Amino acid sequence: MSEPRPKSTTPLYPVICSSTLFRYVNNPNSPFMLNWRDLPATTSNQPVVEHLFHLFFNCDFSGTLWNNVLAWCGLERLVDKAPEEWILIFHLIKGKSLNKLMAQAAFAATVYWIWAERNKIMYGEDKYGHKQLFRLITRNVTIRMASLKGRFKDTDANKLAAKQLGRMELIRQPVVKFVKWEKPRNRWCKLNADGSLSSNNAGYGGLIRNEG
Repeated sequence: MSEPRPKSTTPLYPVICSSTLFRYVNNPNSPFMLNWRDLPATTSNQPVVEHLFHLFFNCDFSGTLWNNVLAWCGLERLVDKAPEEWILIFHLIKGKSLNKLMAQAAFAATVYWIWAERNKIMYGEDKYGHKQLFRLITRNVTIRMASLKGRFKDTDANKLAAKQLGRMELIRQPVVKFVKWEKPRNRWCKLNADGSLSSNNAGYGGLIRNEG
């Protein structure tokens, strides 16, 4: 006789980085009479049960995936442990530049697909795995960013984001404007002035001309 599927209301869930934690046993002390067995996860020497901080992104599986997504977004750094990682994330992706919008979309897609992977494991379905999850995340981000119609500042970070998305037209091209001095009309003089200001100094000057 096959084991029953775990209830969706089970308070403890299997960690996605260790297959031994996907087994569950009857536990009379559990509020729902079903619980997950506390076995060591691959990321810990102590018994670990699933919780949000472990899933996002303390375990090796999700941490490595998130690190790869960050690198794809041009954000090369080591993933920290929760809750510090979450604090860094919300500081890192805050803003309206192209690379920030891309990072926001990537974060949302990563959370969604890691949760989908966790559900597949929980209910005994075929897993996606790292490579397929990465492809799904980057595809979601690319599709979501396809609706952007604005123009963004020409910075290295924005250009890298545009290149990854295949949308170089999103980068605002600098406008080169040639300026030359033109002499005034007959019997007129022209004053050209300029000035500068710093925290403790100021300067200005001018030049009056009536011909070229």
